[in-house]
Amino acid sequence: MAAALGALAVGCGALAGPGGTVPAEVSGPGPTTTSGPPAPPPAEVLDATVVLFDADGVDRHRDRPPPGFISDRQGLAEFEQRFVDGDPALGPAAETALAAGKVLVGATVSTGCSPADGAQLAFTASDVRVLPIGLPPDDPEVECVRAVTSVALLAVEPTDLPAGLPVRGT
Repeated sequence: MAAALGALAVGCGALAGPGGTVPAEVSGPGPTTTSGPPAPPPAEVLDATVVLFDADGVDRHRDRPPPGFISDRQGLAEFEQRFVDGDPALGPAAETALAAGKVLVGATVSTGCSPADGAQLAFTASDVRVLPIGLPPDDPEVECVRAVTSVALLAVEPTDLPAGLPVRGT
């Protein structure tokens, strides 16, 4: 992994956070629904801590790309306006992670008939992704009355992020 991360050394961008710099590029909108991990599977799961997971959350701007890398309070406030509807509250974990020099990555984890059980952060050769954990396969026998949107915010060390890769949610 060290060789792979060395080849993808952390780049810098406009969102420099405390303790280091982070990539600032974000991608265009990706698919809006998923019943499992996107193809191809992630090349590498990053060591990230989930600071917010809402199995039945909200994305007020599904037509926009994920917020990308969050390295300051303003970015966190923008994430909160878009994804947090007060239940669950954002809480202090994200602020604590920022104060410790970590970068936050948040996005929609899944949208479908069933919620995800959790989230993980991974990267492929082309992007960084917030992926669902424990997402059951679609059951053709179950009628989906309303879509369930799972949302997550994860904290990661800036040096663990590959350079120049955009963030994609589902």
